[in-house]
Amino acid sequence: GFTLGSEATIAGYFWYGLSVYPSYSFFKWYLGHSVLDPSFAMAHADGIALVAGAIAAVFASVGLTPLEACRIRTVAEPEVYRDIGLSGTLGVIAAEDASMGWKSLYAGFPSLLTRQVIFGSA
Repeated sequence: GFTLGSEATIAGYFWYGLSVYPSYSFFKWYLGHSVLDPSFAMAHADGIALVAGAIAAVFASVGLTPLEACRIRTVAEPEVYRDIGLSGTLGVIAAEDASMGWKSLYAGFPSLLTRQVIFGSA
């Protein structure tokens, strides 16, 4: 029922909070102090914030994509994935295609990345 997929959802929120906010702050600082001239950075603070948000969203999506794959599988096929938990679901998805292995966890990366970059930059 209601808690189906909650392990992956909680882990995803944890990862997102742990990764996107600190990396946004870091990249905003890094771009403004190390990559660009300080006077240029001050004049283009909004643009730097957008770029920093996009970079942070890419970083967050690397960890979020496998968790989202697990959440979707658990909700779509609870009879298969409910009892094996998050780590079991990760293992099953990774083992489904022997040629891809763990890379199959990232099949949804392009669509998630697009959504997260737009959200992270807005």
